[in-house]
Amino acid sequence: MLNFFRLRNGFYVSWRADANSQIEGKVDIRPIQHIYGDWKDIVYFGHEPAAWLARMQTFKIVDFFADEACVGLFHTAAQNPELHYYDFGSDTSPLGVDFQGYLALLAHTLGYRYWQLLLLELEAPTPATRPWHPQRPQTQELVQGLQQYVPGFDLQAFVARYDAVRLPTPA
Repeated sequence: MLNFFRLRNGFYVSWRADANSQIEGKVDIRPIQHIYGDWKDIVYFGHEPAAWLARMQTFKIVDFFADEACVGLFHTAAQNPELHYYDFGSDTSPLGVDFQGYLALLAHTLGYRYWQLLLLELEAPTPATRPWHPQRPQTQELVQGLQQYVPGFDLQAFVARYDAVRLPTPA
């Protein structure tokens, strides 16, 4: 992660299929000084239950890809590099990848809106079989959109890349 930020301290790209389209994408990899800054009033507000608040005060946004959701990490003494999906107002969900793996998968999707939901289904507690096909209707729609709007998107190539960059699961 540090090598990336030595070369490029964050980046922002957004796109829309056309002016009237809901088909869009966004990547907002925050500069490192923002990642490790204070996320009060965005990630937490200070009045939540103590255990939840203590945990979320260590959550640092890495990709602020939507106003209502992001991908980040927990900055704790454990130094776990795994990224997590956070839909504001709910809990975080592990993605099974570190920053380097996330960037590799991002390249397949061009930041298509909510592409991270594919990782949530792939990271499910029960290992997915290969070849993999999404089970949730929302994920099925996402794959259809990716295949239609992201040139050359291949679901099985994405899954293979995920398998290659996926962090080992703790024993």
